[in-house]
Amino acid sequence: NWGGTKSHTRREIVLKTLRSGDSITLPVEITTKVCEVRPMIAQRLGIDEDVLSFVVKQSSSHRKLNDCEEIRSCTVTGIDSWIRKKAKHPHPILIIGAGHMGLRQALSFLKEGVGDFVVVDRIDRVGGVAWVKNANPTSKLQTELGSYHLQYDLSYAVPRAAMKTWPTRDDLLEHFQQVSLDFGIMPHILLNTDVTDMSVVMTDKDKPIYALDRQFMNVVQTSTILVEDDNKDEQVQEQQQSQQEEQVHSGSDIIGAPGSWNPPSNFTEHQYSAIACYPGALTAPLRVNYPGEDVFEGSIGYGMFEEFDYNKVEGKVPAIMGMGAFGVENVRTCLEHGARQVWLICRRKNISMPRVISWFCNQSLYPPPGAMVLNAMKLMYDCIPDDPWSFYSIIANADRTTATIRQKARFGIGDVYFLAQYYGKVELVVDGIKRLAPSELVMDSGERLYADHLIKVLGFRPDESVDKLMGTREMAGFFVNGDWRRWVFSESPGVDAGRFGGTSLSPGLIQTVEFFTWFVNYPRDVVPLVNSGMLPTKKPDKDKGIPAYIWDTRQSSGISMLLSSGIVPGLAELGAVYGPLARAKMLEAHPMEQFIDECAAEWYKYCEMFREPGDDRPFPKYPYTHEFIKELCERNDREGEAEIRRQQERMGG
Repeated sequence: NWGGTKSHTRREIVLKTLRSGDSITLPVEITTKVCEVRPMIAQRLGIDEDVLSFVVKQSSSHRKLNDCEEIRSCTVTGIDSWIRKKAKHPHPILIIGAGHMGLRQALSFLKEGVGDFVVVDRIDRVGGVAWVKNANPTSKLQTELGSYHLQYDLSYAVPRAAMKTWPTRDDLLEHFQQVSLDFGIMPHILLNTDVTDMSVVMTDKDKPIYALDRQFMNVVQTSTILVEDDNKDEQVQEQQQSQQEEQVHSGSDIIGAPGSWNPPSNFTEHQYSAIACYPGALTAPLRVNYPGEDVFEGSIGYGMFEEFDYNKVEGKVPAIMGMGAFGVENVRTCLEHGARQVWLICRRKNISMPRVISWFCNQSLYPPPGAMVLNAMKLMYDCIPDDPWSFYSIIANADRTTATIRQKARFGIGDVYFLAQYYGKVELVVDGIKRLAPSELVMDSGERLYADHLIKVLGFRPDESVDKLMGTREMAGFFVNGDWRRWVFSESPGVDAGRFGGTSLSPGLIQTVEFFTWFVNYPRDVVPLVNSGMLPTKKPDKDKGIPAYIWDTRQSSGISMLLSSGIVPGLAELGAVYGPLARAKMLEAHPMEQFIDECAAEWYKYCEMFREPGDDRPFPKYPYTHEFIKELCERNDREGEAEIRRQQERMGG
């Protein structure tokens, strides 16, 4: 209470630094006091308030303004510049994992001036276990290139000229490799290197949590044996060999080398100021053995990491157990390899998403509501026919105006799945496998299905060793034990949302990695976040085998929203560009008409493949037209803008 009436008339003042003479213009109200401006500047520059003084010239002398005085144009002492200084850490920053997430973190570091960092990965090339080990040669990206590429950023172009709309596994691995070389990430990467132990060394626990010399992490890095891979690109092997030989010849204690070279030591110890761990969500496949596998006459294998030979399905009837994204992908692979028919077996039907609806979500400025997404998907489901509103995962009101989709599996994205059902090439069986007979699957219901082969795609389980390595008792947001220097992030399993702003990794990942980069550069900003007490905490569920770092979808989204909510103003400013960026990237890579035409062309190509001799029915029309999607996008924009206005009015009222 300032006494009397406080004027809200606005004016501008100029604040100049004493040492450099740099100035800024600041809009204030006439009655704004020094004590109001001081903490704002201190927070903005990441310094203590008490170092700031505001000095005005008075006649032939200078006078320091008191906190209770109105702020005016003046000179500010105690600072050199209006540009915030970035922290200089005493040790490098460690990134664990050279998959999409780890490489994206490295790219963010380089862009924001963090040059002293190391990326380690236990495997022998960049790309991560999901693409290097688990994907098959026939695997393709289900979402669109525009929403899944490494240099997804305002500053970089989509690599559209060099890549297809739905790139293959090998296309993506080449992309990861090339970006790592072109953007200067590769010199920071140590392949064939595993982190086997980590301990926190506290040098002065009484110092504030942002103090750079408060603690560091002692890390044991262990070499893994590299086996020559004849199928690996020759250029990749030469690049790795050159990099590792240079490290050996320079006397570096970095380990890992090509071929049969034996390192002089199995492990080395290193000190790091902070660690970002990206273990990935698609690394450890869930394995199940069914009774009778020993008598089954066909091949049995997992539909990933090149375990199953798809050449065997030509003219045969394979059964696929599992209806997640990998299950839907295996339907396409089997049919492209000439399978006569495919059983797709699941205990509960999961929602699959047409290609165009994935594009619609990924280009949206405002996340479209679940009811809008389901109604748009219904055009494709009518081809089967089926009603997506009837699936177990849909939580909706009676008149179907609001809906949440909640399922354990991610969306399988693609149009082939729907078209194959239309032509009878795929039959969905909602049941479980009880046991196997020589040429049959005996189901829990008692039904028997003839099958030549069995392909298992049962999902993935998280890596419980991550909690042990990082010393995790509980997660506080993405911080291990509330320590901002230990950051662990993984994609959340499944789907749980009432609005759908995207179906792909890159749009959310840019925000995640920039969060950590911000704290590395400006560690003082972690204080208001920790002091807020708003970060959710989570302990491991050892009975269910769920480590602490695995958050469900809704919780993970909530953490990201909290981080960008304004508690840390700099993060809020970063987050303001992500919606427009998503649309810009998608339209740059896939203009609406061009994308729909490409989807339609693929649709009719598969019609030719699936139509049996003697089937004289005309090809089913591709369900989505330019006009329908254009109107859908415009309607979502209108409704999104209206919802923002309503929220602003409620906050203003």
